[in-house]
Amino acid sequence: MKNKKINKIVKRISNKIRDSKFENSTYLVGGYVRDLLLGKISADLDFVVNLPNGGVELAIFLWKNKLCSKPIIYKSFGTAMVEINKIKIEFVMTRKECYRDKNRNPEVAYGSLIEDAYRRDFTINSIYLNISSNKIQDLTNKGRLDLEKGVIRATSNPSLIFKEDPLRILRGIKFAGRLNFQIEENTYKAMIENVDSLQFIYAERIKEEFLKMLIDEGTCYSLQLCFETSAIKYIFPKLTHLNKDLLNTDKKMESLPGELVSRYVYLFMDYPDLKEVKENLIYLKVHKKQIKEILAIINIIAYIQTEHEKYNEFVYEYQNYLVKAMDICHLLGINISNESKIVETLGLFSNRIYPLNGRKIMEYLDLKEGKLIGEYSKKAMKIWIENPNLGEEELINQLKTFSPAQTDKK
Repeated sequence: MKNKKINKIVKRISNKIRDSKFENSTYLVGGYVRDLLLGKISADLDFVVNLPNGGVELAIFLWKNKLCSKPIIYKSFGTAMVEINKIKIEFVMTRKECYRDKNRNPEVAYGSLIEDAYRRDFTINSIYLNISSNKIQDLTNKGRLDLEKGVIRATSNPSLIFKEDPLRILRGIKFAGRLNFQIEENTYKAMIENVDSLQFIYAERIKEEFLKMLIDEGTCYSLQLCFETSAIKYIFPKLTHLNKDLLNTDKKMESLPGELVSRYVYLFMDYPDLKEVKENLIYLKVHKKQIKEILAIINIIAYIQTEHEKYNEFVYEYQNYLVKAMDICHLLGINISNESKIVETLGLFSNRIYPLNGRKIMEYLDLKEGKLIGEYSKKAMKIWIENPNLGEEELINQLKTFSPAQTDKK
């Protein structure tokens, strides 16, 4: 269904540019063409136009013809972004690039189609599809062969490719994992030689590529390559005990749902210092709620593998995360000690609401506002957690026997 939607968008653009200056000058390149040749579905629509300022002009042309949203234009890169049927699409002119030292934002100028091909990262991403003639153009003469042989290869001098933009190292690893391709020898050597340049890349950009690896196909292979190239130390710079034995990177990870929290939980569940894990998740700009969930589930998994007499306090504290934690345990084959008791206790809290609050405690016990209300509230909550079947009056009766250090009566 998604593939039909994407193909329909391409067809509409192709029809609209007929008899215009954009006909036979507009190409799809990158992920869409690569995946098309591999027989895969891709929503990665990147158009390149072989005309000066062609990407921006085509986007404006399509907008004026009511085919897309109003373009967001990035003048310094000659790029325009639009939406068609809620799918983001990029248009750019064919270009050549000049990189300044330690700056991954290049100076750009209009270039030929072949210059555009060789400024790209890998041969498999440098194959063009003319959307007017439907003809494929492999200008590096290696892209299609590398797709057939399963090879990740830099378009030109690999050392220069990675010096210009070190983030390409992570992109190459990501594609190798996703497609189960081998990295060509010289390309691989250049990754290792230039890996320390990743220190100049913003954490947000590293996170973007790493998260794709984490939830993609071939996660374990990608992580293995991250360790082999030493790229891992720039993904997890806050982990002082960083080594492959303390991070779970084996095939079991791929039995988990392809979503962020579950994969992070498995990756870090045996790491000895959760404070460092939290610091690294913050570094990678992971959302606060997700960090809380990840750490909670790791704690739960450690707890439920051993026998305990009482689960009430534990279940109450972690009730929002318990089901997901147990699901992860089931998928990984981790034994849950006394699972039936945990489920029973979780059911108690799911069907009951704590009946008291500070105001009610003040009224029932004839207390003034003050610090003691907090002490009574904590005691009441503790009593209720141990027995969530208790109602208002039963809790108050038990509170009457509670003796804080001092009273605060009216």
